[in-house]
Amino acid sequence: LDREARWRIRIEDDEQAVALARSRPLPRDLLERLARSSDYELRAAVAGNPALPPDLLEVLSVDGDDDVRQAVVANPSTPALLLERLARDEDDAVRAALLSRSALAPALVLQLLQDESWQVRRAAVADARVTQEALATMATGERDSDVLEALEQRGDLSAQVLAALAQNDDRDAQRIAARHPDTPPPLLAALADAYDDDLRAALAVNPSTPAAGLRALVEGRSEAVAESARAHPTYVADAARRHRRRLVIWGVVGLLALCTGLVGVVVALVGSALSFG
Repeated sequence: LDREARWRIRIEDDEQAVALARSRPLPRDLLERLARSSDYELRAAVAGNPALPPDLLEVLSVDGDDDVRQAVVANPSTPALLLERLARDEDDAVRAALLSRSALAPALVLQLLQDESWQVRRAAVADARVTQEALATMATGERDSDVLEALEQRGDLSAQVLAALAQNDDRDAQRIAARHPDTPPPLLAALADAYDDDLRAALAVNPSTPAAGLRALVEGRSEAVAESARAHPTYVADAARRHRRRLVIWGVVGLLALCTGLVGVVVALVGSALSFG
């Protein structure tokens, strides 16, 4: 039997059909047969075949099974126009699968970052192709805790993103900013006025929290937070500096008082001398 004849025999064998559907190259009629199979596993397998022609990829891109459409997304031969359509697919997993492609138009990456589904946004946030500017825009209003957790786990957040998180009115977002050592100190100081004890506790141990913020924490209602803030190296150094300044001020005041007293004595003596004269 020739190669094509052997393929036609093997396609009837369920155990070999999936492997066959993924292999390349295959005759056009076999690809069509696999693409129109009633078995979704076969359709999904052939949907990932890089040799699949564009017209069959288009057929499978609107397949009723999510796994088949995901396979089309992952196929390196899928045209850009089909990817744009799949970025609007009704299934969250299909849209998120676009981010697994090594090459994806920046506009699609940004679109997925703004997706209505938190699962898709979570996947997009972790994508290294997303710019810090785009992350900052998203961080301004993001409220989903899972998405925010994925954002924090990136480890490369810029001051712009951290500022957006600090100014977000969502407590989870603010806590990320409160924990991060790269958050600008003025923003950390502003967060010290928050009512949330978890946020304040994070500020108390953040090495970048400025002295003004730590003083606000020490004066707050939570003794546990105040104790942590008192132990902060910046607070300890600031307290020592303030103490030295007070000593200097009192020393100057005392010296002025002494000088004032001496002046009074001198004036009295001069007055006495003049009266005798």
